[in-house]
Amino acid sequence: MAATLKNAAETIETYINFTAKRNCRHPFIKDLINYSIDLTLNEGTVEFDGYYYVHDKVPEKEWERQYSEVLPTRLLMDVIVMDANVKPIPDKPGSYRQETISANQYYIEVYKREYIKNTDVISTIEDDDGEEMRVCFFPTDHQRLHFRILKEVKSAEEIPQEMCN
Repeated sequence: MAATLKNAAETIETYINFTAKRNCRHPFIKDLINYSIDLTLNEGTVEFDGYYYVHDKVPEKEWERQYSEVLPTRLLMDVIVMDANVKPIPDKPGSYRQETISANQYYIEVYKREYIKNTDVISTIEDDDGEEMRVCFFPTDHQRLHFRILKEVKSAEEIPQEMCN
């Protein structure tokens, strides 16, 4: 799922999408808050409201270790910057497009996560006995991921083999 961030003047939109290797977790971004990439240091951050179900350190309980991933994790990250102004497509009435300003893909290693605040939405429902229960169907946090850029991927052939398993 891609996340969108509009700049203050709402003239550009940024889409960020993560891809993990098969059967591995990747961040789900409900709302993209901010991001930064420093290509001279090959580092960056992504701040978002959503979830990323990986552990910050190895869990103590064996059953948690069995099905869990632990930071650092490696992902593909797509960053697409587009013109926010939608333009009509000539010769196709009722069709519109956005102009892509830049599109980059990076192979990254997420090495740190900062929790900023919990953003769970709590609902009240009735159980089978008619008692009210408070339930969170979609647990989320405002969080910031810190990552290293291991490689800029310019073509499908450059995707690291470990991402294809």
